[in-house]
Amino acid sequence: MRLKHLISIVLIIIQIVGTNQISNCQLMYNWNTFTTLNSALETNLITRLLFHQDTLWIGSDKGLYFFNNNMLQKETSFPDYFIKSLSVDKTGKLLIGTGCQGVWKRMPSNNYIIYSTATTGGNGLINDCILSLHSTTDSLWVGTEGSGLFLFYNNTWQRFHSGNVPGNPDINQIYDIEITSQGEILLATGQNGLVKKSGSLWVIYDTTFGLPTNRVHCISPINDSVYWIGLGGNSGTNHLIRMDIKNETILQIIDSSTTNGKIIQNVWNVFTDSYKRHWIGMNNSTTGLTVTNDTIYYTYNEFEAGLQSLKMYDFAEDDSNRIWVASFRGLSVNTTQFGLSIDESNNHSQVLIFPNPLLQGQFLTITLEKAEIAQITDLMGNIIWEMNIPPSTIQWQANVPSGIYIIRIYKNNQVTISKIIIY
Repeated sequence: MRLKHLISIVLIIIQIVGTNQISNCQLMYNWNTFTTLNSALETNLITRLLFHQDTLWIGSDKGLYFFNNNMLQKETSFPDYFIKSLSVDKTGKLLIGTGCQGVWKRMPSNNYIIYSTATTGGNGLINDCILSLHSTTDSLWVGTEGSGLFLFYNNTWQRFHSGNVPGNPDINQIYDIEITSQGEILLATGQNGLVKKSGSLWVIYDTTFGLPTNRVHCISPINDSVYWIGLGGNSGTNHLIRMDIKNETILQIIDSSTTNGKIIQNVWNVFTDSYKRHWIGMNNSTTGLTVTNDTIYYTYNEFEAGLQSLKMYDFAEDDSNRIWVASFRGLSVNTTQFGLSIDESNNHSQVLIFPNPLLQGQFLTITLEKAEIAQITDLMGNIIWEMNIPPSTIQWQANVPSGIYIIRIYKNNQVTISKIIIY
């Protein structure tokens, strides 16, 4: 066979011969996804995640689950309520904000204290539809859907709403709550942009300040003063900004020119991991999970590398630096060793390869370095080719359907993963 009829990929050495080469490492993660078909989940809609004391707590539209000791289980003592928020108090007790059943605190022996209209009365929590929670050393802040902000302090409830706050900001719908290192309360509102409570002073940051939209879904700290502000809505594509809260300055509006054409629209959550990578979860039916190291933006398509959804709602990082994703179609966790990142280390890198179209009768030639097992799968994990103690060269018949394929090379209990796109 002539050389011109071959496309060669050298794995582990990571060298591409005779095709277009992407110089920067872009394929970072392979994912496992837990669904109703392969786990204890009774629903695929995962809404919230919280990692605390060796346990990943998992909120869904049908109750509470947890993952520890490599097992995913349901918290059977908690009802099948829609979970909108998760937090922990100063004693480490789990707090659960439900769709319309109030706030639940998980106590020892799987008992719960409930804060709701039925338990707190007219001077307490007067709206059971909870969107957000934030617990401090001595208080609990609760954001509701329609009745504003509630503070539980010293066993007393206090309510803040558009009718009793200076300037009359519309804070009736609060998607997220953050507290700065200076003790200022940041509120992501549905109608009035970002609102800051600094003592008795209330400040509004909306479209007149420079926000692209007044619908704010999330507030995510990068450091003591700089935050990601994730915006909502189905119009426009500039739904993520980087803002210096301390100096009241918009540092950057993330648009398509920043992301090399990636659409950042209707952002529900932004998470910065221990490697300073930023994970952007969106719900717009177009853009999938997006990750950036502030230089490169990479977006996973639906079903790519084990993911099964374009709609991402929350993130968590466990003590093994694995990233967990709550999505519309299941709970996903990255399985790539060391939690690899863009352009971080050639020792841990993988390559995104765009081979030229392969014609009938051509072969894809893969050269290995003393691998123990070699495997080629599609994105759903179906094995297309596999061999134990493979030869140094694989000739894979390339007249297969166009699509994305994953090559895994196992050696010394480690795996090197590369992706091939045939189009």
